[in-house]
Parts: sequence; C-alpha cells; structure tokens
Amino acid sequence: RLASIQHPEAREYTQKALLRLGETLLHQYRTAAAVEAFEEFRGRFPEASVEGDPLGGRVLRYLESVESLDQPAPELQVESWIQGGPLRLSEVRGRPVILYFFATWCPHCNSEREFIKYLWHRYVPEGYVFIGVTNRSRGQTPQSVGAYLQQHAMGFPVAMDSAGQTAEAFHGTTVPRMVLIDDRGIVRWRDHPGSLVEEMLGDVKQGR
Repeated sequence: RLASIQHPEAREYTQKALLRLGETLLHQYRTAAAVEAFEEFRGRFPEASVEGDPLGGRVLRYLESVESLDQPAPELQVESWIQGGPLRLSEVRGRPVILYFFATWCPHCNSEREFIKYLWHRYVPEGYVFIGVTNRSRGQTPQSVGAYLQQHAMGFPVAMDSAGQTAEAFHGTTVPRMVLIDDRGIVRWRDHPGSLVEEMLGDVKQGR
C-alpha cells in the first residue's frame, strides 16, 4: 500500500489509490487481495464508506458484488424468453458463459451496444454462450424489447427476468452489468462491460 504509506495526508489520493488497486486486483481475479484493499479503504476512511460518497460508494458496491465471486452461478429465473432459449446454465455446463444485464431505456447500455455485439459475434463461435437478461422496468415488454433487438440486429438469446430474481442473484440490478461464468459454472467476474479486458475472456475459457 505504497500510496497509503507515503502520502498519509493526501486523503483523496490515498482513497483513489486504494480503489484503483482493488479494481486492478479484481480484473486479475485476485478477489481476496481486492477485498483486502477495499476493506483497508473502509478502515482508513469510515466516514467516506457510505453510499453517497463518490469513491466510498463504489467501494461498497464492489464489496457487495464480490460476495458471490468464485461461487457456483445460481440458475436463471426466467419469466419468458424474448428470443432464443429456453436455456439453463446447468445445461450449458462445460462452456463459458457471458451474461449481459441491460435495458432498452438505459443510455449506458446503448453506448455499449456495438461492443456487446462485437463480443457476441467474436466469442460465440469460440464456444461461449451469450445470454442477455432484461426486465419489465419502465414499461418494457417482451414485444418492445424484441423490437429493439431486431432493430439493432442483436440476435443472442434474451430472457425476461422473473420479478428481478436473476438480477438480484447475480448483483446485476444496476445496468449495464456483465457477468463471466467459467466452464465449471463458477462466477469469475462481474462489472460494467466497459471495464472488461478481453484477456479475461481467454482466462475464463482456459480455467485460469
């Protein structure tokens, strides 16, 4: 924790350093070390470790999201399949899975749309399963989501979440959110898709 030692007076610098350290460790699948960095943040800056703080709030969300990392993925709870499917994670065991939580009204989801399509086209031929998950928030219906998917040529399977149960189980209630599951059915990574480093996909496929 070089930043913490050398700059004890530089509060914001130290907070950002610990946050970035934790994020980097998560991207390296070093979950325990990442939790240690985030917990150090909470220990040094308890007054900042609240939801309303721009840095401390992120730390709390990371700590919440890592609770189920390196654990078996829960099964999808699906109201209906808008396109593709039906699929069960237990039925695709042996193949890595990219799970993408999104909404048609979400501006950040739309900003990531071309990247999502790239991942789908790039990695499904390599053996990945790509599944989208959405819900009925803000008036979304299977028909409206289906029209959106057709308009934007997004042909991967998409499930309508059953009362938000799948999003809750995968900590995907904030969209966009992406989850990587390895071929053994273990949750390996979860974050905003813009944070994805493609090397992670190779690591997940190779079981690293």
